[in-house]
Amino acid sequence: MTDQNTPVIEIRNLHKAYGELEVLKGVDMVAPRGHVVSLIGSSGSGKSTLLRCADLLEDSQQGGSSLKANRSSGAAPATTATPPTRPR
Repeated sequence: MTDQNTPVIEIRNLHKAYGELEVLKGVDMVAPRGHVVSLIGSSGSGKSTLLRCADLLEDSQQGGSSLKANRSSGAAPATTATPPTRPR
């Protein structure tokens, strides 16, 4: 059995830029198992970009993420982490 405080989503020092426009500037986030997390902000504030970087649909310039989920089949948790960061 897993601890309720075990993070299932963890993002550390995530940076993302489109050219000269830096849209994510060192974002940190932890979502423990069983918690509900909401991302709120104005249009263009980086909510979708954060999610796309966290699930590897977009590359980030720095930082990383870890996603852990238990499958209903009872299999071991799956983990995904971003590839090593690249210099800007």
